[in-house]
Amino acid sequence: MMDDLFNNVYVWHGDTKVSIAQHYDCPSSKHNGKACIQEVAIIPEDGSTWDTAYIRKYGSTLDDLIHALKDIRDKIEAKKILIGASDEIED
Repeated sequence: MMDDLFNNVYVWHGDTKVSIAQHYDCPSSKHNGKACIQEVAIIPEDGSTWDTAYIRKYGSTLDDLIHALKDIRDKIEAKKILIGASDEIED
């Protein structure tokens, strides 16, 4: 029954996998709507640990989640621009 305390949704932005998480400590915290973890993260592509992941926490509103998702998207896009620029320099 503890599995229902952990909610993860995985989505892709281009070739980058993103995790949207909402976890609860116990059934009563889920019933009360008080999550212990609410975060959006870019899943490390290089197999590194979550300690190196870019994580953006979000609050309890839809606007909070949208803001976190936009921040993650912008971070991914900035990374693609940097990679593209380094590819151009090498050519």
